[in-house]
Amino acid sequence: MAFVSNKQEQLSGLARKFIETWGSAATRGIDTVKQDLKEMVADDCVFKADGVLYTDDLKGLPAILHALEREHSIYEHSTYYPVAVAANEDDNIAFVGVAWEYKNVGSLQGMEKPTNRTSKGFSIKQLKFDPNSNKLVLSRVNRQMTQEEREVLVNPGSKCQPADVFGDVLPKLGWGAQEASQQVSTDETHV
Repeated sequence: MAFVSNKQEQLSGLARKFIETWGSAATRGIDTVKQDLKEMVADDCVFKADGVLYTDDLKGLPAILHALEREHSIYEHSTYYPVAVAANEDDNIAFVGVAWEYKNVGSLQGMEKPTNRTSKGFSIKQLKFDPNSNKLVLSRVNRQMTQEEREVLVNPGSKCQPADVFGDVLPKLGWGAQEASQQVSTDETHV
């Protein structure tokens, strides 16, 4: 049995809330999500460049809110769910495994029109919170690419093997993964 401190539980809760809020724009509306994020994200927060869509760091709350709008205008998030969270209380950091399912609804650079295809994937986020305000001050992400990103952004001749995150990866992760898989199954039956 692992011991989780109050601070680790707090950091995990902050991370889950951020992830769930970011992913909820399709159901709650972009303006509502932006208002909620203003309460969670520090004015001087930095999102480190992901090397895919962003080659430069996003610095400051306005840049981050613009990225939220851009992301949700290109991809509708039908699933964006934290399946695993761990926290390092010494550094005020939480690590979150996020299962996602996006539908392409807007043009990505180099595309004439949206494909309306659905991509499924997984990302690992490192979220650092200010120890006094509990606001997010730094975010790093490693993630799988969507189908459109692989087609438009990967250099010709490069190999990019997508994983079936819902079929191969999530079942191996246990409880949180099962919950995410069930959410996807439920969402698919209501479409």
